[in-house]
Parts: sequence; C-alpha cells; structure tokens
Amino acid sequence: MGKNDVNQIADNVRVVHAGCGVNALSGLQSRINSMYCSLLVGLISAAHQAILRLSSVSCHNLIDVVVGKLRPNRHWRHSLRW
Repeated sequence: MGKNDVNQIADNVRVVHAGCGVNALSGLQSRINSMYCSLLVGLISAAHQAILRLSSVSCHNLIDVVVGKLRPNRHWRHSLRW
C-alpha cells in the first residue's frame, strides 16, 4: 500500500442501509421503539439500497457522501435522500 491509497477513485459503490427496522422485526426492541423505528426508516423488507456512480471521489469524500445520505428525514419514510 502506498501513501496515496487513501485517494483511490471509486467508480461504483453499493450502499445498503436497513436502519433500526432490523431489530424491530427480530423482537429485540420494545413495541414502542419498533413503531418509532418503522416510522423513521421503514421495514427491513424494503431495505434501503442505492448505487452511486462516482467519476472521481476520494475515500474521505465518499464517506461524507454516504453518511450525509443516511441521515433520517422526518418528512419521508426512507432515510436515503438522493
């Protein structure tokens, strides 16, 4: 690994985000928490998926993009905002 490995280019990245619905469906959370989570991120059966096609994004910038898109949006059931 060289010193410039951090700045490698990512051309195609798949992001899958299930949210807290995973725990809600497996019975690991209380009913109230399960209902709250399902309102925020939807059900696990509709796990959030996205394919990012990036021409030239460094690994640090890619992390910023992904984290920014996974923030919950209270006006929409899904947490990915594209």
